[in-house]
Amino acid sequence: MLKFIQQKSWIEFLAFFLGTLGLLLWLAPVTLASVLDFLKVFSIAAGVFLAQRFREITVMEIVGFLLVVGAAILAAIRFYYRLRTTPRYIGVHCPRCGSKLRRKHRTSRDFLIDRFLPVYRYRCCNRECGWEGLRVKALEDGVALKSRSRD
Repeated sequence: MLKFIQQKSWIEFLAFFLGTLGLLLWLAPVTLASVLDFLKVFSIAAGVFLAQRFREITVMEIVGFLLVVGAAILAAIRFYYRLRTTPRYIGVHCPRCGSKLRRKHRTSRDFLIDRFLPVYRYRCCNRECGWEGLRVKALEDGVALKSRSRD
């Protein structure tokens, strides 16, 4: 059980959330009825505000919103491409000392990052350096290296 707790990163977030909630409930003079009343009033006010705002929306605001979203998507695609093609992030040499790197098992956080950006965990072969970190899986001509046939 202890190994499970040490390996799962979401447990840190859960512990932080529960600890913060516990402190708030312990130190603040709050009753459950007052919290429920606040949530009810807040949700009604938020609903009224959003309904009114959607009635007043103009075509130019919709176009502006779509342009902002499109620009954000283009920037994210460009950022993703730059990470996958920049030698600084994809190299197999240590960024500190220049020695070769050796692949290492990934952590649960690495798998979370890997959902959005393919990464591998490496450790420097130089024992004096001791660098350990992530390197991005490279793209070659817009196609992942893994999909290439080996000669």
